[in-house]
Amino acid sequence: LHETVEQAIETQTLERHEQEEPLSLMQLQDFLRNPVKHFFSQRMKIFFEVAEAPLADEEPFVLDALERYGVSDSLLQAALADPGNTDESLKAQAIRLQASGLLPMAGFGELLQDELIEPLPDLVQRYHALLLKWPERLHSAMPVTYEHQGVELDGWLDGLYQDAQGQLLAVTAIPNAIGGKKSRKWHRLTKPWVIHLVACACDLPLTTALVASDDTLLLPPLDKDMATRMLNDVLLAWQQGMQRPLPVAVQTAFAWLGQGDEVKAEAAARKAYEGDGQTTNGERAQSTALARQFPDFDALLDTEEFVGWCEALYKPIFEAPWQSLSSEEAGT
Repeated sequence: LHETVEQAIETQTLERHEQEEPLSLMQLQDFLRNPVKHFFSQRMKIFFEVAEAPLADEEPFVLDALERYGVSDSLLQAALADPGNTDESLKAQAIRLQASGLLPMAGFGELLQDELIEPLPDLVQRYHALLLKWPERLHSAMPVTYEHQGVELDGWLDGLYQDAQGQLLAVTAIPNAIGGKKSRKWHRLTKPWVIHLVACACDLPLTTALVASDDTLLLPPLDKDMATRMLNDVLLAWQQGMQRPLPVAVQTAFAWLGQGDEVKAEAAARKAYEGDGQTTNGERAQSTALARQFPDFDALLDTEEFVGWCEALYKPIFEAPWQSLSSEEAGT
């Protein structure tokens, strides 16, 4: 009986989705980051990860990827809030996290504190150096509204900075690495990309910055007509993605796009999706919804739509003129 229900979900295309309220920026970001999971959570109201989350019943000695990111981001936000006392802020926040049970106690916790804190002072310094070019903080959020073929988008751009010429900056700091040109973690750019695309389509002169632990990337404003075309494509894809799970996954798509040869592209995408069987489990292991809908890479390819969705949703991010401020790439 259970297998019959799953098969029905796989083959059925639902009627066009009509939202009672306009689509939010966060919803569009969530869709681009994981289209299949978005379909199940937003259209079907099925939340696989919540149902299967285990309860912690013992003291942690190591952190999984999600826990590690949460702790690192907490440390980073504390340091950004007090730029004149970065080292003291990081240490104080680490002690608070350890006392709350989010970090191991005693020696294990102290070693982990040092490891998590180590890349952050340089990140904070680069973050505030960037703001010297956009020194004015806008304390009021800017409204954005957009509509295409019956899909309404509505939201607010908050935390923006402005220079003397009125040019805007949206800056995001993440405690992760973004990687070099040949090993870039493209999936970490999907959220700032949505904000950038919407702002430029609404004729706002927005530069987007991502400050990571290893590099700072800048994306200058896009031409309004170009941004409009790309945003329209994403909105139409979202509408289709609310009728059925789209056969695409973000990390796998970028692995495909990173190769010029089709044979190499398929091998890279397969490894990204399924893992190598030894050190990585692949993208499908990160999302229960994705693994249930498309159990292996062949299931994605068999739809004969995978490549098309890679190009429609993620190729614009891959080809956008991101500028690295690292010394290695700045001179190339």
